[in-house]
Amino acid sequence: MSEPVSVLRVPRVIALPVRRATLFEDRAELLRRATVELPAGRSTLRAQGLTPLMSDAHLTARFATPIEGAHIEDVRIDRAYTRPDSQARPAHLADALDAAERALAQAERAVSRVEQRRDAALGLIERYARQAAKALWTPEGAANWREGLARLEAALEAAERAVVEARIERRKAAEVHEKRAAQVHDSEGHAPVLTGQISVHVFAEAPCTVELCVTSLVPCALWRPSHEARLDGDLLRWSASATVWQATGEAWTDVELVLSTDRPGSGASLPQLAPDQLHVQSKAMRKRIVLKHREQATRRADEPAVPGIWDGGEARVFSVTERVDVPSDGRPVRVATHAFEAPTQISLAARPEVSPQVFWLAATRHFGTAPLLAGPVTLVRDGTYVGVGDLAYVAVGEPFELSFGSDDRFRLTARRTREIEDRRLTRDRTHFVTEVEMAYAGDAPATANIWLRVPISEIKQLQIQPSKAYCTQWPLRPDADGLIELPVTLAPGEKTTVSVGFYLDASSDVVLPDPW
Repeated sequence: MSEPVSVLRVPRVIALPVRRATLFEDRAELLRRATVELPAGRSTLRAQGLTPLMSDAHLTARFATPIEGAHIEDVRIDRAYTRPDSQARPAHLADALDAAERALAQAERAVSRVEQRRDAALGLIERYARQAAKALWTPEGAANWREGLARLEAALEAAERAVVEARIERRKAAEVHEKRAAQVHDSEGHAPVLTGQISVHVFAEAPCTVELCVTSLVPCALWRPSHEARLDGDLLRWSASATVWQATGEAWTDVELVLSTDRPGSGASLPQLAPDQLHVQSKAMRKRIVLKHREQATRRADEPAVPGIWDGGEARVFSVTERVDVPSDGRPVRVATHAFEAPTQISLAARPEVSPQVFWLAATRHFGTAPLLAGPVTLVRDGTYVGVGDLAYVAVGEPFELSFGSDDRFRLTARRTREIEDRRLTRDRTHFVTEVEMAYAGDAPATANIWLRVPISEIKQLQIQPSKAYCTQWPLRPDADGLIELPVTLAPGEKTTVSVGFYLDASSDVVLPDPW
């Protein structure tokens, strides 16, 4: 059986809209679909008016369902400067502009005529008044001249009204002319626009219907996570959302959104190994340990800074249930991803070393089905907007805390002091004391938890010992991070002071740091 002779056909223009957009941290993968009827032989399918930002290296085309005897031979991107269809000057716009110009000229002539009539009437009144001044010495002459002057004044008033009406008509004609001129300017005054087009060369042994799928990668499109937390009593309603931007030059209409934390542009590379030098020294050599005080960073070194996405080190994918429209104007579009409700424990907490305020703290657990990515949180408490907070990465089932604003009934003052203890026979001991004064101005008793921190030693040559004489609560029970919780209950108008002290106990070969 001989192979059918194929004929190269004229490119057929088809619509190839975006059906699914997979957004990454700094780019997007677009999936386009179209149902096409193919004739026997070779055909060229062309989609025009697309974004010119598509990557040539990441362009692929396939049939959604394999068709026997049909396959794709080639797919490519072409870019060209084109003028929008509106730039061809339509005849009706030209006719409307000509009519507006004629109407404006006619209105100008009408204004000129009525102004001349008004000026003539005004000049006639002036001459009439000069002549009347000479004949007013008789009663009969005065009556006649007054009657004539009244007729002239009536004519002048009519002329003034005609001038006002003519000027109004001229202003209306000028507005119409400006509008028609702007329409003509918009139709032919723009510079050419760079657009892209996809050409797909296909071959079919027999006529068939296929579903063409084209995938491309584009920049200028990204997403970032955002959240909203609504606290009603002790119930937390959490809504996780995503904010999407795109300025690719092509609007996405009724598309399926897929949000991914993967970074296809980051690549992978092996870490560089630094030389590790080993030295030999005598066991009798005395070591001298120099310590340094370090504040623990709240963000890990491998965690990217905002505005990146931190996903806990594992790529996550979120699907938006509803199809959305994303215009190509660079403006944010917010879409919902998932939501959950959780019971919370509300308490008042203060960290005087960080902030001089007492905050409402909600402690809860993540009961959702997907992790919460790090991002901003819109806070609403009992229907009132509180502000915007920050959320770190929270895994499914992980407990976390969230602050819902401050309580202005409390006032805090924190200060740090050094107390020297004279030990006579041994060297003096320095106690580092943190003292917090809390005042309460509410109308009912309230309890707040004050959190203070003592340093944590990472080596055995240095011990952090609490100072019993300077601790309001004894014994101290710091957690693994050195945080100490001190509950304080105050009556209306009451004031109290709490303190925590510690000292450094080190061997003689350790150089002690200043913890403050």
